[in-house]
Parts: sequence; C-alpha cells; structure tokens
Amino acid sequence: MTFVYTWEVPRDVGPTSTDPNCLTWLYYSSVNLLSDINSGLVGPLLVCRSGSLGEDGKQKGKDKEFYLLATIFDENKSYLLDENIETFTTKPENVDKNDPDFQMSNQMYCKGTCNLQYKCIKHLFNFIKSKELQIKRDIHFSPRVG
Repeated sequence: MTFVYTWEVPRDVGPTSTDPNCLTWLYYSSVNLLSDINSGLVGPLLVCRSGSLGEDGKQKGKDKEFYLLATIFDENKSYLLDENIETFTTKPENVDKNDPDFQMSNQMYCKGTCNLQYKCIKHLFNFIKSKELQIKRDIHFSPRVG
C-alpha cells in the first residue's frame, strides 16, 4: 500500500542563500510520541531550493543521497509488539514481555553505511543523547576500500 502525503512548506523553513540546496527536517508522528517513534513512524523530510531537483525528484549532480537515523528503537514500546510476538514466535503464549532478556532483545540499534566513492549527500538525525550513542555504538564514515 502506498500513500502520498502533501505538506505546505513555509518559506522560513527552506534553505537560505548560505544553506545547502536542501535542508533535512524530521517527520515524526506526535499522537503518542514514544509509541509512534518506536513503531517506525519517523523519517526524513527534505525541503529543497526551487530548481535544485531533477524530474526524478533527486538532487541534481549527486549520485546518491544517504539518510542515517542514529537512534535505538525500543520495540517493547511499539504498537506492533503483540502482533510481532504472534507472527515471529512459535509459541506466543510462552513469551514473557517482562523478562529482561526479552526486553533487551527488542532494543534495535539503527545504523547505516555510506559508500563515499559517490558524490554522496549525508542527512543525519537522531533521537538519543550523543553520549548514549557513543557508549552503545559509534558511527563511522570512511572511504570505500577495494
């Protein structure tokens, strides 16, 4: 199923003369912020200068665009927890949602990679404190080798 969303973009959130052609904003549902985000209702929104996109909707002169959401999704807080237990376990009735090991297994570290041989634009955003990210996982960008 595909949905098309349309937003009115006020001029003051677009790129200024000193900004890059596109600015990254964050979409997230705020009906129930914690459950919404941990259910995956989050993603990047690009607001681009007029004329900076090709007919395909991609930035002109760039090979790839790369989006990295640096966060830890807690699927214990997802709307989909019970459905996932039913779908992905052989004995759903034996799952103890209060078991610390089960809860820890539902901490999903979101990470990504970027091949820097391309003219790659990186859009980074996060929902966690930088100190927590450094303790749990580091993010590295490095040129492609080989």
